[in-house]
Amino acid sequence: MDSSAPDFDDPDVQWITVPGTQGHEAALTVRGAKGVTLIVNDLIANLRHPHGFGGWMLKLMGFAGDEPHIPAVRRMAMVKDGHALADQLQAWSDLPELRCILVSHGEPIVDDPRGELQRLADSLR
Repeated sequence: MDSSAPDFDDPDVQWITVPGTQGHEAALTVRGAKGVTLIVNDLIANLRHPHGFGGWMLKLMGFAGDEPHIPAVRRMAMVKDGHALADQLQAWSDLPELRCILVSHGEPIVDDPRGELQRLADSLR
C-alpha cells in the first residue's frame, strides 16, 4: 500500500512531513545505540569544495557552499512558512543524542549537527 506517511513498525524510526514545506519535504529520525541520526532529502545541502566547472556552477547556483545550508532555490520552492520550519529545525537541534544528519546532497553532517540546525533555524527567523 502506498502512503505519504509510512509506518515502519519500529519505535526507533520516525517519519515526519517537515512543517513549513507544505508537504514537499519529509525526514526520518532513527534512534540507535550510539544516538540519533536525522535523514533529510532536499532541505539541507552540504556540498563543500566542489571541483571543476560543474562544481563552480553548483556554487554559483547556490547548491554548494562553505557550510551546510538551505539552498536559495530550495528555500523559494519548498519553504512556505519559514517560522514553522525554523521551529522544526530548533526541535531537532534540541535532541541531545543527535549525532549525525544525512543529506541527499553532500557529506553527512557529523561536526556539531545540533549547532548547524540551530544556525539554520536562526537563518529563517
